[in-house]
Amino acid sequence: MLSETVSQQISKEHIAVDLDYCFGKPRLVGTRMPVATIAKLHLEMEESLAAIASEYDLSLAAVYAAMAYYYDHCQEIDLGIWSRLMINPKTIGSISTRGLLPL
Repeated sequence: MLSETVSQQISKEHIAVDLDYCFGKPRLVGTRMPVATIAKLHLEMEESLAAIASEYDLSLAAVYAAMAYYYDHCQEIDLGIWSRLMINPKTIGSISTRGLLPL
């Protein structure tokens, strides 16, 4: 879960963290689109940020903000993914050199 300190440091213009939406995962403001989903689409599925913005009717600035947020918090986001999958990341080791783990 994101700490209050971290949530105060995020760009309120594009990224929101609210326990009432998306189980408290960071998401794009005004949507239920998690930052982790943007990262997966771009890094794993190799979609361009412009294509993601167009396909999901998002501003390009919001999509770039999601990627910036992901890179600033990739360990926390990736550990959250593993915990939701109920996998112990200590037993898996370092799977990814980019920081992105399977979503």
